[in-house]
Amino acid sequence: MRRLLIALVFTPTLALAQSVRVEITPPPAPPPPPTITFAAPPPLVVVQPGVQVVPDQSEEVFFVDGWYWVRRGPHWYRTQHHGGGWVAVGAPPPVLVRMKPGRYRHWKGPKRAVVVASPPGVVVGGGAVVVRPPVVVVKQKGGRGHGRGR
Repeated sequence: MRRLLIALVFTPTLALAQSVRVEITPPPAPPPPPTITFAAPPPLVVVQPGVQVVPDQSEEVFFVDGWYWVRRGPHWYRTQHHGGGWVAVGAPPPVLVRMKPGRYRHWKGPKRAVVVASPPGVVVGGGAVVVRPPVVVVKQKGGRGHGRGR
Protein backbone atom coordinates (compact mmCIF):
# COMPACT_ATOMS: atom_id res chain seq x y z
CA MET A 1 0.00 0.00 0.00
CA ARG A 2 2.83 2.35 0.81
CA ARG A 3 4.40 1.92 -2.65
CA LEU A 4 1.16 2.72 -4.41
CA LEU A 5 0.72 5.87 -2.35
CA ILE A 6 4.22 7.06 -3.22
CA ALA A 7 3.62 6.49 -6.91
CA LEU A 8 0.45 8.56 -6.79
CA VAL A 9 2.19 11.39 -4.96
CA PHE A 10 5.13 11.66 -7.38
CA THR A 11 3.28 11.08 -10.69
CA PRO A 12 1.63 14.53 -10.85
CA THR A 13 4.97 16.19 -10.11
CA LEU A 14 6.60 14.43 -13.05
CA ALA A 15 3.72 15.35 -15.33
CA LEU A 16 4.13 19.04 -14.52
CA ALA A 17 7.80 18.95 -15.50
CA GLN A 18 6.93 17.94 -19.09
CA SER A 19 5.65 20.37 -21.71
CA VAL A 20 3.95 19.77 -24.99
CA ARG A 21 3.69 22.36 -27.76
CA VAL A 22 0.93 21.98 -30.37
CA GLU A 23 0.76 24.28 -33.36
CA ILE A 24 -2.29 24.31 -35.56
CA THR A 25 -1.92 25.89 -38.96
CA PRO A 26 -5.22 27.09 -40.44
CA PRO A 27 -5.94 26.11 -44.05
CA PRO A 28 -5.12 28.74 -46.66
CA ALA A 29 -7.86 31.24 -47.31
CA PRO A 30 -9.62 30.92 -50.66
CA PRO A 31 -8.69 33.47 -53.31
CA PRO A 32 -11.06 36.41 -53.74
CA PRO A 33 -14.36 35.58 -55.45
CA PRO A 34 -14.46 35.73 -59.25
CA THR A 35 -15.51 38.94 -60.91
CA ILE A 36 -17.11 37.09 -63.82
CA THR A 37 -20.34 38.74 -64.93
CA PHE A 38 -22.58 38.51 -67.98
CA ALA A 39 -24.87 41.32 -69.10
CA ALA A 40 -27.53 38.74 -69.95
CA PRO A 41 -27.83 35.02 -69.25
CA PRO A 42 -25.04 33.48 -71.37
CA PRO A 43 -25.57 30.61 -73.79
CA LEU A 44 -24.82 27.22 -72.26
CA VAL A 45 -23.52 24.12 -74.00
CA VAL A 46 -24.47 20.69 -72.69
CA VAL A 47 -21.21 18.77 -72.18
CA GLN A 48 -22.73 15.79 -70.36
CA PRO A 49 -26.11 15.06 -68.80
CA GLY A 50 -26.83 17.67 -66.15
CA VAL A 51 -23.67 19.68 -66.84
CA GLN A 52 -23.52 22.74 -69.06
CA VAL A 53 -20.64 25.11 -69.72
CA VAL A 54 -20.47 28.70 -70.90
CA PRO A 55 -18.49 28.39 -74.16
CA ASP A 56 -15.30 30.25 -75.03
CA GLN A 57 -14.43 31.63 -71.58
CA SER A 58 -10.94 32.09 -70.13
CA GLU A 59 -12.19 30.33 -66.98
CA GLU A 60 -14.44 27.29 -66.93
CA VAL A 61 -17.92 28.46 -65.99
CA PHE A 62 -20.28 25.54 -65.44
CA PHE A 63 -24.04 25.54 -64.94
CA VAL A 64 -25.35 22.70 -62.77
CA ASP A 65 -28.53 22.43 -60.69
CA GLY A 66 -29.50 26.07 -61.31
CA TRP A 67 -26.11 27.47 -60.24
CA TYR A 68 -23.11 28.84 -62.12
CA TRP A 69 -19.89 27.24 -60.81
CA VAL A 70 -16.22 28.29 -61.11
CA ARG A 71 -13.16 26.43 -59.83
CA ARG A 72 -10.02 28.25 -58.73
CA GLY A 73 -7.40 25.73 -57.66
CA PRO A 74 -8.98 23.59 -54.95
CA HIS A 75 -11.66 26.21 -54.23
CA TRP A 76 -15.13 26.42 -55.77
CA TYR A 77 -17.48 29.39 -56.11
CA ARG A 78 -21.10 29.59 -57.17
CA THR A 79 -23.83 32.08 -57.98
CA GLN A 80 -27.39 31.84 -59.24
CA HIS A 81 -27.23 35.13 -61.11
CA HIS A 82 -25.43 35.76 -64.38
CA GLY A 83 -24.50 39.23 -63.08
CA GLY A 84 -22.16 37.91 -60.38
CA GLY A 85 -22.45 37.57 -56.62
CA TRP A 86 -20.02 34.64 -56.35
CA VAL A 87 -19.52 32.97 -52.96
CA ALA A 88 -17.06 30.28 -51.87
CA VAL A 89 -18.56 26.85 -51.21
CA GLY A 90 -17.12 23.84 -49.46
CA ALA A 91 -18.15 21.22 -51.97
CA PRO A 92 -19.53 21.47 -55.50
CA PRO A 93 -21.68 18.75 -57.05
CA PRO A 94 -19.66 15.50 -57.33
CA VAL A 95 -19.96 15.54 -61.13
CA LEU A 96 -17.87 18.74 -61.23
CA VAL A 97 -15.21 17.39 -58.87
CA ARG A 98 -14.65 14.44 -61.23
CA MET A 99 -14.03 16.72 -64.24
CA LYS A 100 -10.45 17.33 -65.31
CA PRO A 101 -9.55 20.99 -64.65
CA GLY A 102 -9.10 23.09 -67.77
CA ARG A 103 -10.88 20.78 -70.20
CA TYR A 104 -13.63 23.32 -70.97
CA ARG A 105 -11.53 26.51 -70.89
CA HIS A 106 -12.09 28.38 -74.20
CA TRP A 107 -14.32 25.45 -75.18
CA LYS A 108 -16.05 25.62 -78.54
CA GLY A 109 -17.43 22.09 -78.76
CA PRO A 110 -16.61 19.32 -81.20
CA LYS A 111 -15.15 20.39 -84.56
CA ARG A 112 -17.98 18.79 -86.49
CA ALA A 113 -20.94 20.24 -84.63
CA VAL A 114 -23.98 22.36 -85.23
CA VAL A 115 -24.95 24.56 -82.29
CA VAL A 116 -28.67 24.98 -81.77
CA ALA A 117 -29.71 27.46 -79.07
CA SER A 118 -33.00 27.23 -77.27
CA PRO A 119 -34.61 30.50 -76.18
CA PRO A 120 -34.28 31.47 -72.55
CA GLY A 121 -37.20 30.46 -70.41
CA VAL A 122 -38.87 31.60 -67.25
CA VAL A 123 -39.54 29.03 -64.57
CA VAL A 124 -42.17 29.87 -61.97
CA GLY A 125 -42.32 27.68 -58.90
CA GLY A 126 -42.94 28.07 -55.21
CA GLY A 127 -43.67 31.77 -55.57
CA ALA A 128 -40.27 32.47 -57.18
CA VAL A 129 -39.54 33.48 -60.74
CA VAL A 130 -36.25 32.15 -62.09
CA VAL A 131 -34.90 33.15 -65.49
CA ARG A 132 -33.32 30.16 -67.17
CA PRO A 133 -30.42 30.97 -69.52
CA PRO A 134 -30.55 29.79 -73.12
CA VAL A 135 -29.30 26.24 -73.56
CA VAL A 136 -27.13 25.30 -76.51
CA VAL A 137 -27.45 21.75 -77.75
CA VAL A 138 -24.52 20.42 -79.73
CA LYS A 139 -25.41 18.02 -82.54
CA GLN A 140 -22.79 16.14 -84.51
CA LYS A 141 -22.59 16.70 -88.28
CA GLY A 142 -21.73 14.02 -90.80
CA GLY A 143 -21.26 10.36 -90.06
CA ARG A 144 -23.40 7.48 -91.34
CA GLY A 145 -26.92 8.25 -92.37
CA HIS A 146 -26.62 12.00 -91.99
CA GLY A 147 -27.25 13.16 -95.54
CA ARG A 148 -24.18 11.86 -97.33
CA GLY A 149 -24.79 10.98 -100.96
CA ARG A 150 -28.30 12.40 -101.07
